Amino acid sequence: MPSHPKVLKIIIFQRLIPFGGMGEPFITPPLMLDTGLLKLIHTYWVWHVSMKSTYEKQRGFTLLEFMIALVVLGVMVALAAPSFQRMVAGSSVRSCSVSLVTALNTARADAVNLRRGATLTANATTSGNEWGEEGWSLTYPGATETKKFESCESSTATEAAGTTTVTFDIQGRPGSALTFEICHEAGSVPGRQITVNRAGLLSNQEYNGCSS
Repeated sequence: MPSHPKVLKIIIFQRLIPFGGMGEPFITPPLMLDTGLLKLIHTYWVWHVSMKSTYEKQRGFTLLEFMIALVVLGVMVALAAPSFQRMVAGSSVRSCSVSLVTALNTARADAVNLRRGATLTANATTSGNEWGEEGWSLTYPGATETKKFESCESSTATEAAGTTTVTFDIQGRPGSALTFEICHEAGSVPGRQITVNRAGLLSNQEYNGCSS
């Protein structure tokens, strides 16, 4: 590096403008210029490389990349939609079957425990054989107490013989054997079949007789 102060100042001034934008008044004395300039250049270069790397990492999507992402997302949604619909339909059928089984078991248990019998009645208003439309009500002979069970959402529940009431005696037995068929309104998934035998015992199994 030249030792003459003027030459040294010119070289440093030319070096400092592109890096820091500093002018003549900020040039340090000749003896400190060598070490100070190198430190300044090194510090700026590290900062510049770091900022450039950060900027490149944080760079957003281009329009082409964004459009490709939308197309891929659309394809994934289209492929997943049928499976999701079947999953929701299956959940509706299972929920309806669990609700009906709970109501039947409650009616049977109360009839035995209270020693007065219990009657489960469909609350349907539009079709007499539709159990899931408005839910079910549990009543007891000689009592005003009523237990209500919620209706089935998006699923239907019918009794094969057209029965709309089930009465359990004090031994927990219905008047006749019963078969309930639960199907989703769209018929897109297997249903459930709930049977009650003459002893009052229940079974809940898959039913493939549902149609859309």
